[in-house]
Amino acid sequence: MRIECERLHGDLVDRAQHYEEAERAAGIYAATHPVPEMPVLHDGERVCLGCADPISPARVKACPMAVRCRECQARHERKTKFT
Repeated sequence: MRIECERLHGDLVDRAQHYEEAERAAGIYAATHPVPEMPVLHDGERVCLGCADPISPARVKACPMAVRCRECQARHERKTKFT
């Protein structure tokens, strides 16, 4: 009976350690691989994540994955440049 308890305890510890390692790896991955920002549509128009104004069709044509208007993108790049 004691051997079974020790083996069960060892299995639980191994599973807990495996779970902790998996959680740590997931946290490191999330911190080093940011989720890409997705374009927001309102009534069929692309809307800026910064100011919520529509993004000009010319900007969308020039930069199909744009999520900010030109001014907000410049502000965002200045802000994130130093972080």
